[in-house]
Amino acid sequence: MNTKHTKPPTPTVSLGFEVYLDREQSADLGVDYFDEGRLWIEADDLLASRRTSYDKEHTDNLTPLGAQVILLTRWVADAPGWWHVSQEVSK
Repeated sequence: MNTKHTKPPTPTVSLGFEVYLDREQSADLGVDYFDEGRLWIEADDLLASRRTSYDKEHTDNLTPLGAQVILLTRWVADAPGWWHVSQEVSK
């Protein structure tokens, strides 16, 4: 599992959608396209990291989150490039 972009464990809740990172984007962000990983990133930064723009569904899901930090999680069984999106539970 990629631990380069981790922070201390905190409770998270799924946002109910997934995002796709292409191979170039994965390399630019320092995560693996195929293997497990975790990545904490601002939603705006994720949108900006894509060399070609995201489709409407991705944009509609991520844009309202703005500068909020989200957690992307990928498991070996997931299709390549697809990440589950969650956020920290408010305290």
